[in-house]
Amino acid sequence: MISDAVLAQTGQRFLANGLNDDNEQFRYLMDNALTSKTALNLSVGVRLTSEQVAALTHDIVWMEERIVDGQKVLVPVLYLAQAESRNVRGGSLIQGRDLTLIAGNDLVNVGTLRGTHDLSADVKGSLYQGGLVEANERLSLMATDSIRNALAGEIRGNQVSLTTLRGDIVNDRTAIAVGEGSGMRTLVDDGGSISARDTLSIKSGRDLTNSSAISSGGDASLSATRDLNLLATRNESEIHEMEDGGHRSTITTTVENLASSVTAGGNLTLDAGRDINVIASTAKAEGNLTADAKGDLTLASAGDEHNVETRSKDGKKRVHEEDNHTVQKAAEFIASGNVVTRSGRDTTLIASKISAGNEAYVYAGNDLNLLAAQNKDYTLYDMKEKGGWGAEKTQRDEVTQITHVGSEIKTGGNLTLISEGDQRYQVAKLESGKDITLDSGGAIVFEGVKDLHDESHTKSDGDAFWTSSKGKGNTDETLRQTQMIAKGNITIKAVEGLQIDLKEVNQQSVSQTIDAMVKADPQLAWLKQAEARGDVDWRQVKEIHESFKYSNSGLGPASQIIIAIVMAAIVGPAALSAFAGMGTVGAAGLAAVATGAATNATTSFINNGGNLGAVFKDVTSSDALKGYVISGVTAGLTAGVFDGIVKTTTNPLTGKVTVDLSSLEGVGRFAGNQILQAETSALLGKALGQGGSASDALKTALFNTLAAASFNAVGDYTKGVVDDGSVQKIAIHAMVGGLLAEATGGDFKTGALAAGANEALVGVLDNLVKGNDNLLTMSSQIVGVLAATAQKDVDASTLEKAAWVAKNASQYNRQLHREDHELAEQLAARSGGKYTVEQIEEQLRLSGINGTDIQPGYDVATKDGFYDPSAKWVDLGNGQYVQQLAKLDLDLVAYIRASTSNYTWAAFPVAPDHDWSKTPSVSDEVRDRLSGRVLDTQGGFRSSVLVDGEAFNPRFLPCGDASCVASGAGIDLKDPETQRWISAGNTKAAKDALAVGSLAPLPMAWVGKVLGSVFGKGVVSEAIGGGSSAVVAKGLGEAGAAKGVSPVVTAEGKIGGATFTDFNQTARPASEANASQPTLISDRVTAKADASGKILPNGNMADAHAEIGVIQQAYTAGKTMGASMELTVSGKAVCGYCRGDIAAMAEKSGLTSLEVKEIATGKTLYWQPGMRALRERD
Repeated sequence: MISDAVLAQTGQRFLANGLNDDNEQFRYLMDNALTSKTALNLSVGVRLTSEQVAALTHDIVWMEERIVDGQKVLVPVLYLAQAESRNVRGGSLIQGRDLTLIAGNDLVNVGTLRGTHDLSADVKGSLYQGGLVEANERLSLMATDSIRNALAGEIRGNQVSLTTLRGDIVNDRTAIAVGEGSGMRTLVDDGGSISARDTLSIKSGRDLTNSSAISSGGDASLSATRDLNLLATRNESEIHEMEDGGHRSTITTTVENLASSVTAGGNLTLDAGRDINVIASTAKAEGNLTADAKGDLTLASAGDEHNVETRSKDGKKRVHEEDNHTVQKAAEFIASGNVVTRSGRDTTLIASKISAGNEAYVYAGNDLNLLAAQNKDYTLYDMKEKGGWGAEKTQRDEVTQITHVGSEIKTGGNLTLISEGDQRYQVAKLESGKDITLDSGGAIVFEGVKDLHDESHTKSDGDAFWTSSKGKGNTDETLRQTQMIAKGNITIKAVEGLQIDLKEVNQQSVSQTIDAMVKADPQLAWLKQAEARGDVDWRQVKEIHESFKYSNSGLGPASQIIIAIVMAAIVGPAALSAFAGMGTVGAAGLAAVATGAATNATTSFINNGGNLGAVFKDVTSSDALKGYVISGVTAGLTAGVFDGIVKTTTNPLTGKVTVDLSSLEGVGRFAGNQILQAETSALLGKALGQGGSASDALKTALFNTLAAASFNAVGDYTKGVVDDGSVQKIAIHAMVGGLLAEATGGDFKTGALAAGANEALVGVLDNLVKGNDNLLTMSSQIVGVLAATAQKDVDASTLEKAAWVAKNASQYNRQLHREDHELAEQLAARSGGKYTVEQIEEQLRLSGINGTDIQPGYDVATKDGFYDPSAKWVDLGNGQYVQQLAKLDLDLVAYIRASTSNYTWAAFPVAPDHDWSKTPSVSDEVRDRLSGRVLDTQGGFRSSVLVDGEAFNPRFLPCGDASCVASGAGIDLKDPETQRWISAGNTKAAKDALAVGSLAPLPMAWVGKVLGSVFGKGVVSEAIGGGSSAVVAKGLGEAGAAKGVSPVVTAEGKIGGATFTDFNQTARPASEANASQPTLISDRVTAKADASGKILPNGNMADAHAEIGVIQQAYTAGKTMGASMELTVSGKAVCGYCRGDIAAMAEKSGLTSLEVKEIATGKTLYWQPGMRALRERD
């Protein structure tokens, strides 16, 4: 019974050497059991537990109870020690002295095939082996198809031979990926084994692949008709762990390359009819090692990886950590004697090694490459913690280390490397006990590689009122070159010369650089020998050494915004009075400049700790001065020009526009005022290099219009129904404010807090400031900022949105009193005694106030609520009073209207524009409804126009209303004469945009003149008041941008049969110049801009150079991935700044190569993957 169990479980007759019969084996097992009884606490009759079986150190037989024929008996049971790691096979056994197996088809073995002398198998199909095949002497396996040794199968004998006639031979290691929770792991067995105590011969009719272990005590020969592969097996795992109740998660990723090996106690020969590939594996011979490939011979490393990523949260604190490491595992040829390798084509070593106790001879029929791979280490600690009042604390520590690992060849004797083609070395190490000879039929390139160390450490801590930050970091590259050490001579022969990379050092010659490099590393002494040659192309490579360090603190966004609000309310009125004698334009403009300068000075004084020198520098900086110009010019033009165009009145201090917002016409005029101001500011910003977008300016104008009209409507709907400051009105204000903030890109909560808090306190604030409009606006904005500051995650954008909502809630929802009285006093004094203050006030009480809900007799108040005590109040008998109004004096009203457009009287209606379509016709001519022009046979008409003294005759199409005119739909853009006019207008617009110092009129001014002459002033006023700038955008390009002008640079890219064309920024069509469309390298541009503090191009399609635009177009069309592009650039050469950006675009887009032809210089530039910038082709 026991002998059968031994045979079934091990495939062997006896368990140990020296055992010759069953009785002896049984006593051996019982003795082992008695020895283990006490140590393992064994009990007779009781089955062993799994723990007891695992603890066995020797095989035993143990007597256990069984039921046999209804009786309890003791039965001997065999237990094997360390059964999982022992060489035990399936129960099948075929054994004999000389064992010969013949199969007409496939042969499958998962048991034991044993020949105590010889064993041979002849298989007409394939042999699949997962058990044990063993012979004490000769073992020969032949298959017509394939031989596969897997499932940790063993093939062993004294002299071993494996042969396939037309199939593969595979010695495999099984690796199966399985899921484990949210991660995975790889199940890997011990791998197949082929071993010979003496000689070994493996001949494959196709490929020979080894992923495990092959060995021989004597000589070994491995050959394949096609490829011979020594491969590593990837053992991968990904473990997901959760701790602290899910508040801490860790992902650990591991990649281990399990090397395969071929070892020989004598000589080792590797021969392939095609390629030999050795990946992170080893071939070793105690004698000589010869590798001969008719194709390519490659020794390449593979990266072992260990990556840990952790994310945790603790309250409002969030931490992200990474610890990643990659280490190259080399492929190796090792011989105690000689190493000889030959390839019919290329021989390539990548971070791999050849070691010979005697000589090494490496021959390549084409190119010979000794290349480098990278070890990588990366750590990251990124912490963010947020709190109330905009508090936020951050810390980021990031370190990257990249070290290149070159290939090495070391010999005790001569080292010879010969190629018929080129040779290329990257930080290789050649070491010889005698001579080193490099012999190339082409060129020899010693290419330098740059190791990288990059680290940065930054911290910030602040809230809405005060903030501080500090940081430091450095980026350092180290150029490394090939090392050659020989006890004998170093000989370098290159038919096409040498190219050697050297470190670029400022103001050092090549000779000086070589001396410095050799002094730093004596193993580069061969460079001095190369210097004496006349065929060396020395290439100087610049290392990057950059560092930064900063530490600063200052006012938070809430504090800065509040200071700006206060300065506008206090400095603004004083400046306006001081400059009153300079006229409307000058006074308003200089008041805006004074307010901006005071704000900058106050903020700078606090941030710089009272350092007046630093304050002066901030206040007079280039950016600050440009800001003063923009605000001053915009304020001046608004007061002196724009208010007249759209019939509004703008307070230069609060920015409030006075116009009737309860009518569509009034809302349109308000929008026109906002558009003109916003477009002016954007235009001046572009001209002064401050950035700015016409589309963003238009959005700002429309949002301001929406806010003013919305809060005015709240006043209209709640007047006399809901009390000011009541819970109901606070709720209505909060809802409107929240919706407005959300519509303009903010969040509902910010707007609701600002508007609600403002409504709750604005009555109190009005009493405190005693009707002063400027102080009321200031107070309302500060209330909005403080209310929003109480939120979580508050930032500068949030606070600015809150101030904006609060400002509109006050300006366009409260009655204005102080201005009325002041105006009456001014007009009475100006009349020279003709009219008194009281007379003028009586006529003002008969008017409606533009921009408010106030109409004659509309105000009802209690006696305590009188805001105009000089009025004639009539008691209604219910505790409320209404005004008794005077008679209308048309002469006096005309006098008031000549001085201000803030008021309207029912007796002075605005005459409508003439509708020409309703005029009786005296002929068959068809006329345009708005202009009265006679239409041609195609339904259009022409009108003569002058631009800079040149006459044009553009063609227009009929428009039904002013919005059609404003949208530009009435301009015939297909007409050649119209296109000439548009081009001239664009050119003039660009010139006018640069004439900031002379306050040149905006492009809108001459467009208005043209439309006025064609359609009439009423239509133009309506178009402008309607808030549309589409005429400029659609017909003439965006305001301030010269879209459509003649291109300066044209770029044309070709991929296959597709062609893509683009122009420089100012000539790019407006439809393609989209500032909101980022380029592929927007992150790179933003990072460089942040680091340099400069505005840089190529981040979006509005400011991208032509070459960038072409690649972006091709990428968007899906043409770049895996493709080559030819790019032709005419007009100007590629700018030096763009060479790096173009290379980055090519890399990001997936191009495999890029060639750029400069028409202006005749030069050809090129890019290949891995290059950081374009290079000139020789």
